[in-house]
Amino acid sequence: MPLRLEPVDLHALVAEAADELRCSSPAIELDLQLIGPVLGSWDGLRVLQLLVNLLTNAARYGDGRISVGAQPALAGSRSPCSIRASPFRPSYCTLVDPLTRSRTPNCDGHAAGIGLGLYIC
Repeated sequence: MPLRLEPVDLHALVAEAADELRCSSPAIELDLQLIGPVLGSWDGLRVLQLLVNLLTNAARYGDGRISVGAQPALAGSRSPCSIRASPFRPSYCTLVDPLTRSRTPNCDGHAAGIGLGLYIC
């Protein structure tokens, strides 16, 4: 998969992903904690896709409360961004396996997707 690296502000991507989630899941409590500039050379579209996928799954299978934080990475840190949501129920433990969907419905009563989103993330 070719990457198109360019200067990107991670805060802008997090805000855009949050806006998409708010449109599709208006009842979700979304807490954004964006600290300091988080600039880097990333493929903005791929990072946005990753963030939307993670947030959408947190909304579908969590308890409705999501916290997203982004701040400049500390030395030795792997990522300048974190997403916190309630842990998935044990019945959702296969959500990160390839081509596997939840056998039980999400909080809206549906099992969505083809089973690659979290695996790719």
